[in-house]
Amino acid sequence: MGVFVLDYIKLLRPQQWIKNFFVMAPLFFGGRFTDTNALINVVLCFVCFCFAASGIYIINDYRDIDADKQHPHKCHRPLASGKVSPTLAFCISLVFMLSSILISLRLNGNEVIVFAGYIILNLGYSFGLKNIALLDIFIVSFGFVLRVLAGGLSAGVEVSQWLFTLTFLLALFIALGKRYDDIILKEKKDNTIRKAIAGYNDKFIQNAMVMMASVLIVTYMMYVSSPDITERYKNKYLYVSALFVVLGVLRYLQLCLVFEKSASPTKLVYRDLFLQLCIIGWVLYYFICIYWFGFKIP
Repeated sequence: MGVFVLDYIKLLRPQQWIKNFFVMAPLFFGGRFTDTNALINVVLCFVCFCFAASGIYIINDYRDIDADKQHPHKCHRPLASGKVSPTLAFCISLVFMLSSILISLRLNGNEVIVFAGYIILNLGYSFGLKNIALLDIFIVSFGFVLRVLAGGLSAGVEVSQWLFTLTFLLALFIALGKRYDDIILKEKKDNTIRKAIAGYNDKFIQNAMVMMASVLIVTYMMYVSSPDITERYKNKYLYVSALFVVLGVLRYLQLCLVFEKSASPTKLVYRDLFLQLCIIGWVLYYFICIYWFGFKIP
């Protein structure tokens, strides 16, 4: 019985819910992390995205059963392995996506449109858009932007163009790393798991990752040295946080291009101590800058 339940838990991919913490970004950077009402709304927003994401993951697995059976790791997923009925999985997916929309109705109102857009966009991804090179990683990256937008609406915080831009660049950089693993797998097995991989090769991905890493770091340096940002946070030492960003970006490049461990970016966050220390150090430094030295409400 325990194994049976575990298969259905795996179907929902709860380990991927860490991505939905991006909804917390506007609350955190907006200096309202101690606002109880705003925090409750953002937590509800987080739950909505977890439900929506799980529903979409099931649809994606449902569509990719045959391809996943050929993958060395994905073949163990509940649907690909035959441990969960496709029909029942499809019904569970609908319940989770509908629950996401219903829960979002308890928020400020505009979030419903964002969640509906997120679900429609990702369903389009699952039903064919993921097979178009470049468009596939752009859709994935835009999903993170929608998370930030929904988080800002839930917290009642206006999201800056900096946060939108940096979120998109970071997500695009990570998505390229994931595609690099697909390229490696294709070369090792002489078999294309994703149709979109036909539009990529290792040289293109490597150059694109280096380019995106450069753009991401330069954009972040512009952000932390921007006069309006330093004035807003009343701290001229925000640029110090770039140390954690540069280290984190270089570490991810190293894991992808040197150690070839980019199969699951989420697992890297869970398992790589170096990345964890970079993220924790960056969050703690910003927490001190915003909540210790004070925050100037625009």
